[in-house]
Amino acid sequence: MFVLIDMMNLDRVSVDLESEVAWVEGGATLGQTYFAIAESSPLHGFSVGSCPTVGIGGHIAGGGFGLLSRKYGLAADNVVDALLIDAEGHLLNRAAMGDDVFWAIRGVGGGNWGVVYAWKIRLQRVPECVTAFIVSRARSEGRLLDLVNKWQHVAPQLDDGFYLSCFLGASLPEAKAAGITATFKGFYLGTKVEALKILNETFPELEILEAECKEMSCDK
Repeated sequence: MFVLIDMMNLDRVSVDLESEVAWVEGGATLGQTYFAIAESSPLHGFSVGSCPTVGIGGHIAGGGFGLLSRKYGLAADNVVDALLIDAEGHLLNRAAMGDDVFWAIRGVGGGNWGVVYAWKIRLQRVPECVTAFIVSRARSEGRLLDLVNKWQHVAPQLDDGFYLSCFLGASLPEAKAAGITATFKGFYLGTKVEALKILNETFPELEILEAECKEMSCDK
């Protein structure tokens, strides 16, 4: 026997900039969380995933990797408190549930120790200007493998403020050519000029163009 609880309407996000934390109800999506933080401050963010329709409760319960994770850790690493309703109907905060349960609900898997009504998350300070890009590259098989191989050596060595992922396959969503292509997704906590300088020095094989990078503020 099991019970399925719909948390959709429990989606409020309350931001406290003075203490740089936010309470996020378990039914909020990542998009709602980002939007609420951006409305409150152009200089704060939260290390969580990039898909706006994903629910924050399941995301945190599974760890929560995102574009800021190299610098700030997983979403679960930035949870400072939670409100958990156990099988007896007790509402427990971090102190009441104990360290073991608080550790378990952040990444071990959701739903095993109760229902998390809300998460208290630590906000991260981010630069006023950030840079993002998604580029697709088509090469001959050998050159494409060389490109991906170079990425494997470059990406781990980049500054923690630089996220750079690679997707290799056929018919990728961003591909502009048929057959096997590689899509590179990058996010940098800084300006376009700085991002281009780093990539041209460390990964010139990517042949990144200024027009392929989008510079924006975190509240946009």
